[in-house]
Amino acid sequence: MVTKKSAILTCAVVVIVSIVITFVGTSLMMDHRWVRYNGQVLVNQKEYNQLMENAKYLELLDVLSERYYYGDNADHKALIEGAMHGAANMLGDPYTTYFSAEEAARYREQSEGTYSGIGVRVIYDDDLKVHRITGIFTRSPAADVGLQVGDCMIAAAEGPDGEWVTLIDVPYEAVVDAVSGAQDSLLRLRVMRGEEEVEFSLARDTVQIDQVEWRMLGETGLAYVRIEAFDGNAEVLFKNAITELLAQNAVGMVLDLRNNPGGRLDTVVNICDAMMGEGTVLCVRDRAGTEEKYGATGQHKLKIPYVVLVNESTASAGEVMACAASEIDHAPIIGTTTFGKGVGQDFKTFADGSMIKYTKFGWYSQSGRSIQGEGLAPNHVVELPEELMQKPYLLTEENDTQLQKAIEELTLLCTADALEAA
Repeated sequence: MVTKKSAILTCAVVVIVSIVITFVGTSLMMDHRWVRYNGQVLVNQKEYNQLMENAKYLELLDVLSERYYYGDNADHKALIEGAMHGAANMLGDPYTTYFSAEEAARYREQSEGTYSGIGVRVIYDDDLKVHRITGIFTRSPAADVGLQVGDCMIAAAEGPDGEWVTLIDVPYEAVVDAVSGAQDSLLRLRVMRGEEEVEFSLARDTVQIDQVEWRMLGETGLAYVRIEAFDGNAEVLFKNAITELLAQNAVGMVLDLRNNPGGRLDTVVNICDAMMGEGTVLCVRDRAGTEEKYGATGQHKLKIPYVVLVNESTASAGEVMACAASEIDHAPIIGTTTFGKGVGQDFKTFADGSMIKYTKFGWYSQSGRSIQGEGLAPNHVVELPEELMQKPYLLTEENDTQLQKAIEELTLLCTADALEAA
């Protein structure tokens, strides 16, 4: 039975608790992970320890930004950016990289497969010290004005009256900066075409990078599919390619992964699932030893044989697919030993849009093999002629020794399949 005294006491407690809750609610304000109270910031013990560990760095920033004699060189924001780059670089890991907000935006743009520019692929020509066009995207400004594969980019100018900037003997990033820009902005470009200097005016536009190309190889009944990278529209286009080529009665397929630098984990797994038998595409293992397997269901297994082309620039997700094709479907691998990147990265984006790409896991094939630092050795080692290695823009279907070997091996597989079916 509740007495009058206990009832009054209960009411008093409720009132006091309500006052406390109201006070805390109005006095404390969450700021991300931290709590502000009466003009002060409260942190937990772990965060306090981290602040103390970084006290020297914070003090260094204050000294340089406030007391350094050459003050113009000690902008506070620039110092922080430099420190972020330095922290990533000191790890000695070529795959761990800090990106400023601008660099991160460009990286994401390239990964998504669209960007504002002119629509070309280039490669550095060591002899001429210039970047030579090796590919031109369809439905691009470059295609519209008549730029050609083999043209050497020597200078660029912004707008109708901008000063010419040399593109001779400059890094790739400088070429990208010169030719990329806002949609509809004007770029003037000078190229060497043989012995002739040619000038073009282009209005930049949004360019869609098609990550997959495909075709039938003449009248052979053999299909050819090339995956540039496992980004952007790669998965959609690959599935379109398979549907279209099978509708043309392809009896075998050459899968070209040469110069494929990798890309998204989910994309390569989904593409493998779209063509391979049942099996483990890869197993990833983090620093704690936690493992996760990604597999192909076998529900979409190709009913035609295929071979895989690789080279020393086939890396990361490109190597994942080559290993899976070899171990799940026993597909012959042709070309040269791959790059040997058996680790994968993840991203952390900061509030200002900057980003860190860091190595998060190692990956292993179905058999438990790691190709880190070793690469995948092909079943049939075939080198390209030295001249074509130095000048890949001269490569054709007829002089491509690796492709010709792939056609030869695939023809044998198709013949064996036909005899078995008979």
